[in-house]
Amino acid sequence: MNEKGFILMLMLIILMCLSLATVTLLNLYEHEKVFANLEQEWATLDQLLVTATAEIVEMIEQQEKYTLVSKSTLVYKEGMVTFEIEQEESHYNVFLTSETRSSYEKKVSFIFNIRTGRIESWQE
Repeated sequence: MNEKGFILMLMLIILMCLSLATVTLLNLYEHEKVFANLEQEWATLDQLLVTATAEIVEMIEQQEKYTLVSKSTLVYKEGMVTFEIEQEESHYNVFLTSETRSSYEKKVSFIFNIRTGRIESWQE
């Protein structure tokens, strides 16, 4: 029997398996890194929307102190939120568009009831 090429073939198979495992793990790491970045951007968009919503509701509730602007932009450290307010008989329709510094964007609309002072409908 000729066993001279057996060790070389075994080493090549082991090296191929280790290379495949390394490439697979690097690919998985890259995808996890991108996913973590997207999750961070999504959380930033949500934070911007919640902060802007609180400010807009305060402006609506205190119309005597503030002049209610129907369309404007709120600028924050993490990004900006553009809003538009439409007044109806018993409620306000508010449309928000938040944008992070990395140009990720999310749109939301809600209805603010004047009588109850609460947000009735929230649509993303």
